Amino acid sequence: MVSIMRFVLITLFVLISFSGVQAGVVSAADEAGTNREKLRLSVQERDWLAAHPRVRLGDDFAWPPFVFMDEKGVFSGISAGYIDALSERLGIEIQPVRGLTWAQVLEKVKVGEVDMLPAVVRSEDRDKFLNFTKPFITFPVVIATHDKGIFVADLASLSGRKVGVVKGYITHELLEKEFPQMELALFDNLTTGLNALESRQIDAFVDNLGAITYEVRRLRLANVKITAPTKYRFELAMAVRKDWPELAALLDKGLEAMSSREKSAIENTWLSVEVHLGVDLTTVLMWVVPFGVASLVVIVVVMVWNRKLQQEMAERQKIQEDFYGMINASPIPYAISDDHQRVTYINHAFVNAFGYLLDEINQLEDWWPKACPDPVYRNKVTREWQARLEQWVRDGTPFKTLEVRIQCKNGGIKTVLADAVTLEAMQCRQYLITLFDITEVQKNQLALQAMLRERADLLKRIPVGVYKWRISPDGRSRFDFVSPIWCTQFGVSEESVMRDDGIVFQTIHPDDLPGFNSGLARAGATLSQFSWMGRIKRSDGMRWLLIESNPMLEDGDLVWNGVQSDITDRKQAEQAILQAKQEAEIANQAKGEFLAAMSHEIRTPMNVVLGMSDVLLETGLDLEQRQMVQSMHRSGKALLGVINDILDFSRLESGRFTVSELPFSPSQVLEEIASLMRMAAEEKGLTLTVEVASGIPDAVSGDDGRVRQVLINLLGNAVKFTRHGRIVARLSPHPQELETLLFSVSDTGIGIAQEHINRIFEHFTQADSGIARRYGGTGLGLAISRKLVELMGGRIWVESRLGEGSTFYFTLPSHPVQVVAPMHSLQSTHEGSARRLRILFAEDAPENQVLFQVYLKKSSHHVVFVNDGVEAVARVREERFDLVLMDLEMPRMDGYAATRAIRHWEQEEGGQPLIIMALSAHAGNDKKGESLAAGCDGHLTKPINKQTLLDVIQRVAESIDQRVLSDSIQHKGVEKKRL
Repeated sequence: MVSIMRFVLITLFVLISFSGVQAGVVSAADEAGTNREKLRLSVQERDWLAAHPRVRLGDDFAWPPFVFMDEKGVFSGISAGYIDALSERLGIEIQPVRGLTWAQVLEKVKVGEVDMLPAVVRSEDRDKFLNFTKPFITFPVVIATHDKGIFVADLASLSGRKVGVVKGYITHELLEKEFPQMELALFDNLTTGLNALESRQIDAFVDNLGAITYEVRRLRLANVKITAPTKYRFELAMAVRKDWPELAALLDKGLEAMSSREKSAIENTWLSVEVHLGVDLTTVLMWVVPFGVASLVVIVVVMVWNRKLQQEMAERQKIQEDFYGMINASPIPYAISDDHQRVTYINHAFVNAFGYLLDEINQLEDWWPKACPDPVYRNKVTREWQARLEQWVRDGTPFKTLEVRIQCKNGGIKTVLADAVTLEAMQCRQYLITLFDITEVQKNQLALQAMLRERADLLKRIPVGVYKWRISPDGRSRFDFVSPIWCTQFGVSEESVMRDDGIVFQTIHPDDLPGFNSGLARAGATLSQFSWMGRIKRSDGMRWLLIESNPMLEDGDLVWNGVQSDITDRKQAEQAILQAKQEAEIANQAKGEFLAAMSHEIRTPMNVVLGMSDVLLETGLDLEQRQMVQSMHRSGKALLGVINDILDFSRLESGRFTVSELPFSPSQVLEEIASLMRMAAEEKGLTLTVEVASGIPDAVSGDDGRVRQVLINLLGNAVKFTRHGRIVARLSPHPQELETLLFSVSDTGIGIAQEHINRIFEHFTQADSGIARRYGGTGLGLAISRKLVELMGGRIWVESRLGEGSTFYFTLPSHPVQVVAPMHSLQSTHEGSARRLRILFAEDAPENQVLFQVYLKKSSHHVVFVNDGVEAVARVREERFDLVLMDLEMPRMDGYAATRAIRHWEQEEGGQPLIIMALSAHAGNDKKGESLAAGCDGHLTKPINKQTLLDVIQRVAESIDQRVLSDSIQHKGVEKKRL
């Protein structure tokens, strides 16, 4: 028996010794993993490292404990430990680049002047110019405030506050993007930022927990505290310039090759994490003894088991390290106790908060008298604590948080919320106790209550009404708050409203109540803003209110927080403005009608004056007579131009002016207007040329008539104000604006002084008073041109130097369209026609009848004159005519009604439609549109000169020839079919 026991003891000794040696070998092998060969580099990786033996490391080196320069200027911190290990493993020299701010580092890595960053958080923006390794350390982002500063619950509560961050750090990017309402204060490094917080230059500072904790201790910032956590965490990785992905992959290999012990040693050096290590040999013996006496096979089994146990203990040790590292880095005080009332651990925050060290409170019986020196209060707290602990253990229900007042070692009092959880993951009967400091919270609550009282007082004094209205799920409603102004606006008392909210809604005007109810229901269903403007009935009369509110759900109720304003004065002012606007529109319409009537009355005799002077110029006049007639003719045309300008300007000012959208050729329009103006230019000895650039569309959509009008104004002015030299009209695509045409008219004329350039596009304005005396004009041409160009979607401007000439520019939208040949009944064949037409002339003015008789005196056409529309309709029914020239303004029956009557008669009889041309002394597209709508084939505006009338009659004759020819061909085709 003794020999057997002796064998067992020898076996155990050998087993334990072997296990220790084996563990030592494993540990040694693990530590030997720092050599370079363990990385198993490929040939390409070795070649890359050989080609890049030096790597430039960029940082601001002002972010302890991660990256910083110590007092001796040595690269230090957690990242420095990792960088040294990786430098050794990879066999390269990693050289810090000093003297840069963080923003400069980011700029230099983009251009390849920095190769690597030691510790950086990955983001979407940084992915554009950096390659990242896997994260090698993680820390939460927290909020630090001044000890006597504001209360902060989370980042959202910093709205409108001045919050410090390091410029270019990830916290800068996050807060700027997700919390734009914050006022960010940017610092070059953490040290200056925390010093600013200490001196209360800012309200808060945001960074990671490790950096803030380390720097607060290093700088001994007694008034800076960590107030609240955030939802963000810093996952620090190393980053490499974008064109060096090979280095990022090599760094990842190096990080993976580092052991947990090596990483923990680096981190604990700077974070002061307490690590408890050790192997419980008693547990080993408990497993070995029962099996050691069996046989050598059992010894082998024990050896295997010992190896497995070592692995499990290593995992457990890793869990413990992570756990203690996490709670030690937390800003919240933590303590760990066991079933025997022993305090086994307290974190740094506990020591900082209450001043006690672990040696001073090894037992709870040592802690309670220090924390609660008042015996009565201590007995109450300990009884309550024990009762809640027993209920928690017995029933398995969560521990009920207990509020406790604790006296600190320095005599100060702090109020905490005490909570407890079991550490099941630690596989032991221990309790993790959390002591959340709410001292500041309570102070802030008191301050908040005072602030709410002040706000309530303020709401009573502000000039707008404020209210809070609540609707319960069962449909009942009430006002939680109404301000005095609100009650005054509704004409009710606060007591009556609080007693019955329905009296408010009874004041709403019956006509406005449906809109109020529907808007309220819609906003409540969608939780969207409610806005209503309407009338209420008060004892002193009707008032207008504007009510705005934002509905929200609160404890199951629908709550409306809103404001309202009495806008009665504003509504009365709006009514006055509306009435004035209507009166102005009536006056403007009367002005337009007056100008139109005056235009008609002037154009009618003007037609005779210009027409007769035209005819006189064709007769045998002597030189003096011809000069007098020419002078009369020019004056008449000038008067007609003034009338046209005034009428156009009136229509533009009143907003009754419209532009059409029809296909036209911009280059053709420019050529035609230049040809028209070239004769006037040549009479003054000027040359007028046209330059059209390539790329101009064959046809665009627009109003060619208005484009012609603008070009005539600009070219006419160029001819008028140029004594010698040349005029150039240009058309090109706009060099900067797509789908835009650029017109310009340049001259070598008198030019415009710089102080007058901004005034020349104003109505009734010329460059100076002498211009009108020397050159004439109303000063409306450029004003009309500007309004026309703007109406067509373009803009107009001028460049000029006094005595050197001017260049006027204007742009138009260029919307290319397909050219379609017009199919007009009066299209000319350009071959001429000898056909003798029967023409019915409906004109009530005798002088115009005489004029048109003179016009057609030498023609072969037969003309019949009638005095009004009734006679015109009667003669068309009695006789055959080829053309009707129909004046629109006649007694008894006007031209519109007469045309409609003729068209109706033609439909009933089934005859060939007559060609009817409208004659009007009214200028404008509106009259032209009305005449075409009535059934006319064309429209002529008085005054009408002789050549224009003869050209129209000639086109009618040619169109009749075409129709006759077409009918003949069709007739022959029918005859051929019959044969």
